[in-house]
Amino acid sequence: MASMQQIADALGITRTHVARALSGRGYVRRSLKQKILRVARQMNYRPNRSAVALATQRTMTIGLFMDLDPSYFGAFSPSFRIVLCLSDALERWGYSLKMMPPHAAGAEGIDGAICVFKSGLRHWAKVRRPSLPAVAILRHDAGSVAEAERLEMPWAAYDRRPGMSALAALCARKGLRRVGLLSFEMPRDNPGLAEIRAALAQHGLSLPDTDIFEIQRCPETLIAQMVELAPRLRALDLCVLRSNQVAVPFYQAAHLVGLRIPADLSLAGYDNAYYTDRFDPPVSSLQFSIEALCAQAAEAVTSAIAGEDFDRQIRIEAEFVDRGSIR
Repeated sequence: MASMQQIADALGITRTHVARALSGRGYVRRSLKQKILRVARQMNYRPNRSAVALATQRTMTIGLFMDLDPSYFGAFSPSFRIVLCLSDALERWGYSLKMMPPHAAGAEGIDGAICVFKSGLRHWAKVRRPSLPAVAILRHDAGSVAEAERLEMPWAAYDRRPGMSALAALCARKGLRRVGLLSFEMPRDNPGLAEIRAALAQHGLSLPDTDIFEIQRCPETLIAQMVELAPRLRALDLCVLRSNQVAVPFYQAAHLVGLRIPADLSLAGYDNAYYTDRFDPPVSSLQFSIEALCAQAAEAVTSAIAGEDFDRQIRIEAEFVDRGSIR
């Protein structure tokens, strides 16, 4: 683990400049600060949290406001990975992450807040202190962005539209006309559904309600439902998995009924199915860097705490990665 002096020696600058950049106290020009932070990450620098807290009179803690529903917060949930990535990113700035339960009556004992998705924004709206720096992590849709801006919060968001547009273009080139969607229960005005339909429409394709298949979250009935749906899924040219959590039971059911991918059914993932690249065959899917999203959110909230300028609107575009699950 590197020290401040080692970072300074690597860059040929003084230890004072490194200390200012890493603590957020004192002036360091932005380009130099970014270089110091990059080298600190490369050298695995970890600040002494207790020493920084004493020097800055801060708690060195960031509150995390997000949905704690077990159906979303599991091993296959993106929420779980977001927490891990945020914790790691904030640790590099000397901060720890504190989960704020839904029943929390206030926002004491923290220097700033990160709110994840609309549920996190709703939680923050009930307890927020306007003077406390806060940043939102969002899906880039009109409703989420509008809610963050109503709360006057900066945000970091991932935008799936570019990736979905690339997938729709691929469908058009391959002549995949009948596209279906497999999803957990969701309203028909769901932003993700609207994004998928809009991307398909750009290439002369459609997604009728009859080809949207909803399944329950209950593990006891999930596989049985998937087996029952298999004949209808075989009639599709492409099945899009609305959530990466659907991928695991889908592959299990496909194996049970002898549904081969992609020989019998082309398959694509709409969510950032980061673990499905290890499936057999790997799932072709939309992809963006959760690590980069969390790192930028962490930098934004720590910069806000330090009173420094930062980008208030950060957008990361998803891309489509073809891994061979589309024939």
